[in-house]
Amino acid sequence: MFLTFKNLKTAHKCKDYIEFHRKKYGAWPNLNMDTDYEKLIYDMDHIGTHEPLYIEEKTLGDIEEMMHCSGAGVIYCYEFGMIPMGKSFTITFRAQEMDVQLDLERYMRCLENTLDS
Repeated sequence: MFLTFKNLKTAHKCKDYIEFHRKKYGAWPNLNMDTDYEKLIYDMDHIGTHEPLYIEEKTLGDIEEMMHCSGAGVIYCYEFGMIPMGKSFTITFRAQEMDVQLDLERYMRCLENTLDS
């Protein structure tokens, strides 16, 4: 799953929070949207907490191509905020899942190109 943003300011705000969370709890936050109430949870045993986060600027065409070739899901976040609540934060955001019609032949070509590289 990839997160995309409306603008660079929103991306940096989210990245700053994620890095704050990782530093404080030793793990990446996990957005659980499988429940009636969305919440951030964390797993202290999660592997990869020392990997850096990067913000890369991509065009919509680049993102769609990535979705076609990887089959990865993309969340488009157009608003992100944090509200201090005592010693913690409440996260606010508005987002939607981006969708492309999977073209199986195109996906297989991308896999073949990856294997040939």
